[in-house]
Parts: sequence; structure tokens; C-alpha cells
Amino acid sequence: MEERKLKIRFGKSGNGGVNPTMSIPKKWVDSMGIAKENNEVIVVFDEETKTIKITK
Repeated sequence: MEERKLKIRFGKSGNGGVNPTMSIPKKWVDSMGIAKENNEVIVVFDEETKTIKITK
């Protein structure tokens, strides 16, 4: 298991709202088999443990 400390960027959206984004390492994306043509993932937020899980 590999762990990294990442930053969340907060950009302004067109309607004045805030849009948080985060980049994950390309190595991880490649390892998960995610590509431009096959880019759908499932993201789960656990409110109790405050964790985010990304699966293919």
C-alpha cells in the first residue's frame, strides 16, 4: 500500500460557487486500469469514518 499527502484545490466555478478538486498520481490511475476511454469509477464517502474510497 502506498500513501501520499495530497492537497485539495478550491477553484471558482462559472456561477460563483466553489469547486474542490484533487489530482491523484498517474501511477495509481494506470494501476487501476483507468484510461480516457474507460474512465468511470465508483467513489464512496463514509460519513462515520470520514474516508473516501475509489474503486473501479
